[in-house]
Amino acid sequence: MAMTYKGELSYITFSRKDNKYVGGPFVAISSFSVVGGSKRTINLKATSDFSISTEFEQARQYKNITLFMPPTQGGDDMQVALQLSENAAKNNLMILNLNIEKFTNGKRIAMFRLMDWGATLKKPPQIVAEGLLMIEVSLGKAEIGYGEGDKDADFIGLDE
Repeated sequence: MAMTYKGELSYITFSRKDNKYVGGPFVAISSFSVVGGSKRTINLKATSDFSISTEFEQARQYKNITLFMPPTQGGDDMQVALQLSENAAKNNLMILNLNIEKFTNGKRIAMFRLMDWGATLKKPPQIVAEGLLMIEVSLGKAEIGYGEGDKDADFIGLDE
């Protein structure tokens, strides 16, 4: 059985000045890494459950995660870059939700989730190698979860 992984980021920014929430589009993430601990980048084209869960735990421990978003045809990558650049300039809080889904034969069999209600951007997003949009995030109190089958990730017992 061939296993494949798909990463998706969603976020909501909160403007302290305007006292309002702004949601961004759901966007694909091709890889991610954490500063501190092991020095590696998790590429979703070639990874494992162990690598994902270990790196999520390190993200929580070291309070950061760097996300890499591939270019999009519809321009969502540029919308994300502009929205998050503005957010970084204002040092606004954001709710970050990163889902990594595991598939076999086109059917979802597991889901990993990292969620933080008090994340901030370290700096504005930037374009790096291969046209990837790099998004560096400082985490507040990230929660991680796991779910099997078509059920969404459950946080119970994973963040204790």
